[in-house]
Amino acid sequence: MIVVIDLARDLIHIDTVGRNEDAAISWLIAPLREAGFEITKVPWQERRSNVVARWRSGGQTALCAHVDTVPYETYIGGEEPGLAGGRAKGKKALVAVAVE
Repeated sequence: MIVVIDLARDLIHIDTVGRNEDAAISWLIAPLREAGFEITKVPWQERRSNVVARWRSGGQTALCAHVDTVPYETYIGGEEPGLAGGRAKGKKALVAVAVE
């Protein structure tokens, strides 16, 4: 399993400015499958999709978060083991924690 900081960093580095969330959604599919989820990608608009991840053992929990972000900036860093920078404050970090 990917460490949550690495997952968040990788997800944050995906440029999703300008309604390009599909790049992040497509990237999320692999770690979700690795974690044991059944995945359905649901296209919505051009370059925009949703992902439905169902846990195979049943139960009902929902996470609803967006993966678009503020305009791209080059700095995403910080002291290990954390992240800092404007883009690290968005919902992508929440998504990474939920996947982990």
